[in-house]
Amino acid sequence: NKRKSVFTKIISSVGLDYKIVDSFRYSSNLGIDYNYYDESEYRNPDFGDGHTPTSELGNGLAIQSDFNYTTLNWSNFLHYDLKLNEDNVINLSAGSEATIKWTKYSQMGSKGFRSQHYEQNEVSWGINPAYTLGYRAQSHLIGYIGRVSYGFKDYFNIMGSFRRDGYSHFG
Repeated sequence: NKRKSVFTKIISSVGLDYKIVDSFRYSSNLGIDYNYYDESEYRNPDFGDGHTPTSELGNGLAIQSDFNYTTLNWSNFLHYDLKLNEDNVINLSAGSEATIKWTKYSQMGSKGFRSQHYEQNEVSWGINPAYTLGYRAQSHLIGYIGRVSYGFKDYFNIMGSFRRDGYSHFG
């Protein structure tokens, strides 16, 4: 029997922070999370889980699965820092965040492998296709955010926020 899984993950992000004028700035961040799974499994036809004498499709089983999903996240904010005096500071932020996720999955299996030919262990070597399945999906999330904080002499801070989200899976 043989089972092999390869997982590839790439995470990246880039950000920008731009001071428009004193106390007023813009920030943006773009992040990507890429994931890919490549998995193959072979159950030999002579014994164990692959040996199924009652199966009309034959003995042995090979499975190939591919699964990938990518998530993109982009946020944009405007920030305003209001210094009332040396002791009192108010920070205001407003922005939006968008997330998009793409998913793709496919899997196939075959049966009917030759006895004692264990090197012939790929899906294409099976005589009978056992099954195939797959799907694609895409989802979106968009959020609007407001934040305010008040600080006094670096002794304490009071903070509040509001967020409103819309998600494509909820009509």
